[in-house]
Amino acid sequence: MTRLYRRLVLTAALAMAAALSAVAQSDTTATNALVQMRKLNQAFRYLHSVYIDKPDMAPLVEKAVVAMLQELDPHSNYIPADEMSNVSAQLDGEFSGIGIEYRIIRDTLTVTNTIANAPAATVGILPDDRIVAIDGKDVIGIKSGEVDNLLRGKAGSKVGVAIVRRGAQERLHFTVTRDKVPVHTIDAAYRATSKIGYIKIGRFGRTTSAEFTDALKRIKGVESLIIDLRGNGGGVMAGAIGVAEHFLPRGATIVATEGRTMPYRSVKAQANGDLTAMPLAVLIDENSASASEILAGALQDWDRAAIIGRNSFGKGLVQRQFALEDKSAIRITVAKYRTPSGRAIQRPYRNGHRDEYYASYRERIAHPDSVGSDTTHRRAYRTLTKGREIFDGEGIMPDIVVAADTTRMTSYIIGLVSKGIMGEYTADYLGQNAEMFGKRYGSFEQFDKEFAVTERMLSDLVARAAQGGVNTDSAHTAVSETFVRVHLKALVARRLFSTTEYYRITNRNNDKTFDKAVEVLSNPDLYNSLLAGE
Repeated sequence: MTRLYRRLVLTAALAMAAALSAVAQSDTTATNALVQMRKLNQAFRYLHSVYIDKPDMAPLVEKAVVAMLQELDPHSNYIPADEMSNVSAQLDGEFSGIGIEYRIIRDTLTVTNTIANAPAATVGILPDDRIVAIDGKDVIGIKSGEVDNLLRGKAGSKVGVAIVRRGAQERLHFTVTRDKVPVHTIDAAYRATSKIGYIKIGRFGRTTSAEFTDALKRIKGVESLIIDLRGNGGGVMAGAIGVAEHFLPRGATIVATEGRTMPYRSVKAQANGDLTAMPLAVLIDENSASASEILAGALQDWDRAAIIGRNSFGKGLVQRQFALEDKSAIRITVAKYRTPSGRAIQRPYRNGHRDEYYASYRERIAHPDSVGSDTTHRRAYRTLTKGREIFDGEGIMPDIVVAADTTRMTSYIIGLVSKGIMGEYTADYLGQNAEMFGKRYGSFEQFDKEFAVTERMLSDLVARAAQGGVNTDSAHTAVSETFVRVHLKALVARRLFSTTEYYRITNRNNDKTFDKAVEVLSNPDLYNSLLAGE
């Protein structure tokens, strides 16, 4: 009881911390906040003491915390203790574990990739291995959320895994010593043309700035750059700031924050960037959010980049994370972001109506080109160098809007992706042909030139999709064929080489947003007139 009691008191205190702040509240408000906190205290004690049955207070407290936060804005949220390790790993850029990527395929924990030089690869675990036991415990039927709890642990500790490998007569047993495993935030970096570089940032973490610098070194010598933020939901703001500093002069504002208990604060570039004159295109879509919008907004405000794609998500609220004593945490919105010109990023919401807020987002996903075209209700601003007109609220509006290509999004493709069938098929196909692939393709260039998705592969995929309950109507599969061929080849390339090769294939195959960026950067007059507002 004591631990739960302390936790409830702490949670209530944090939820009302703003009301108790010494900077702005009257004595009456502070007194009322204390009354409400005591009310929560009393309710907990009475329930625990006199309820007819002995209540399990832990889930009740969890639900009480969640319910309080749900009455606020859509981005204040609760993180259970069993999810915190994964959340921290994404932000910190590393975790202690064995270093595998995995999926649950037909109730079996399947290794889809091993991280180079990580413990699993070192002892000989391979992609397509099926993990059937961990430390002697059968894990057939394991849920995805349970895997990390078993495989991650303190660096230097050991874990035993039993594996079924295609072609092996008996189970293979490995003892793996856990170690630090990097979590990369940059998915790809390569030369899109001889003069144009491409860097895909999947999310922002504490390591993003250093990773971005390394990526620039790998494509050294390019004259212009594409930064792809599509699908990047944000992360650590410092990662976005570190990237922005490459392109802005010393003293240029990157982002500002302000809230009821947080005074106005602006973050400025600490030194002259090394790429302040490099032509730049930034790709965004309706899933680019938070730190992605900070980066895109700063570069747009300073006329440093052509923003290309579709209107971004519109998450401009700042959350502060508070740890609770059972290792769970709550994130409370404490301020709003503003771009250097003063624009708000956050799209409209009503406290306590997060279902409505995310329903609106789903509508935007279904009709992405309807967002951003009507500016009558949005406040106009001017960019800080060229004075171009830009607008606030509802995310970042691109300089060039590229309509979503929905013609190939049939129910067949949606089923393949949502049910994981294409990834599952790729893993099985590579497992069955591992020896052939190892001998035939020594480089990506050779693979790219010689490998093609066959009719047999397409028909096998249709058969597997039908077994999985996917609509395989011939009209749908025919319309989807080009998309399937491209993405099957890209998935094979990712398994054989790296994520970079996945994007090398998908970007060049009818990706209209990527194509528009290449067109703009290949034409200096077009690029300059765009940023001049002509």
